[in-house]
Amino acid sequence: MHRFLNRKLLYFIIWAILYSLWVLWLDNYWFFIGLVPIFDLSVTKKINWFFWRKRNPKNGKVYYWVDWLDAFLLAFLLAFIMRVFFIEAYTIPTASMEKTLITGDYIFVSKVHYGPKMPVTPIAFPLTHNTLPLSKNTPSYLTWLRMPYKRLKGFTGIKREDVVVFHFPAADTVILDMPDQNYHAVTRMMDRNEVLQNYSIKAYPVDKRENYVKRCVALPGDTLMIRGGNVYVNEKFQDEIETLMFDYLVETDGNLLDTAYLKGLEIDAETVYYNPSTSVYELPLENRNLQKVNDHPNVISVKKFENQNLFSGLYNIFPYSRDYLWNEDFFGPLIVPRKGDSIYLTIESLPLYQRIITAYENNHLEMKDSLFFVNGQETKSYTFQMDYYFMVGDNRHNSSDSRFWGLVPEDHIVGKAMVIWLSIPESGKFPSDIRWNRVLKKIR
Repeated sequence: MHRFLNRKLLYFIIWAILYSLWVLWLDNYWFFIGLVPIFDLSVTKKINWFFWRKRNPKNGKVYYWVDWLDAFLLAFLLAFIMRVFFIEAYTIPTASMEKTLITGDYIFVSKVHYGPKMPVTPIAFPLTHNTLPLSKNTPSYLTWLRMPYKRLKGFTGIKREDVVVFHFPAADTVILDMPDQNYHAVTRMMDRNEVLQNYSIKAYPVDKRENYVKRCVALPGDTLMIRGGNVYVNEKFQDEIETLMFDYLVETDGNLLDTAYLKGLEIDAETVYYNPSTSVYELPLENRNLQKVNDHPNVISVKKFENQNLFSGLYNIFPYSRDYLWNEDFFGPLIVPRKGDSIYLTIESLPLYQRIITAYENNHLEMKDSLFFVNGQETKSYTFQMDYYFMVGDNRHNSSDSRFWGLVPEDHIVGKAMVIWLSIPESGKFPSDIRWNRVLKKIR
């Protein structure tokens, strides 16, 4: 009897220690009340917590559906815990991160590296994102209960050149009639009231916005600048990324480049533009392929594309101001905000940081007679409440990133992209078209 009781106490101690460590990680001591059911399950067994399973069934008979229900609930619980606190699977839908990640890659994202973010909308259909299964428009969550932003402790912070998954900041508002269009970009071109009157608009909480994956090139406190498509951080050239791609203008002698040749360069034919009047291709190329293209007998010259028209970014490049005539190839300098840092509020700084102050940090900002008021209080400066990051795609001329829609707040960060667990073309068939050379490939 004593041996049996000691074994029960040992089981309780082990589970109590594991559970207590989890509660300390959550930093919410109310969850210590969970030790009561753990003690009862391990030692006293006074309450039948699994009410669907009779403790003393007649003739010891247990219906098969009870075992299936137990297995389902256990699998569901483990999947839920893994998804919220440890790791989650994502699909790559676009070519913005080629060749690091390509369309059809399925990746695992670690949430424990930067610390898992607790749900802002906790009342939601489990294991879904923002819509119910088999539905495109029915929300999977309720908004009447919203929790403040909280992130648990992680292994490390975000580092430069990390490949990061985050909630798309510009997806806070979506035009349901045009889901592929950026609401904020549309309202810069059209009157906002006209958009609101003629289209169906939906606002999403932070944790229910669409997910993006990009490479972090600038951290909080960094000064970022892009010249000729090259990134400089704190006046230092960014470390060379092996899979970095730019568009190049490839002039030929009038003969077309063979489709098989382009396929050998891992170039999707759909991304190729050819001008027959000038015999010039526009090709996305990695550095390792430049010499191969130069050596082709039909190629006359290879020149990196650079957008020299600074006015071209007036309506689609952040911060959309005539005071900052930047484009995708010539951008900045921009100081990336760091939590606790302050800026002077001026007419010049307003385009850069207004959305941070109002939309991301939920303040009311207005200007009266050249004076600034934050939440009704006159002030000459503003102190940032969160860290921010600058994210770009590795396919530099074919990526919608921070150059177009601005900085990423820390409360939008989901996790670090770690490994490709499956890769199959969008039009491919499973399992015959699996790209085995990419399966279990570490993301760098």
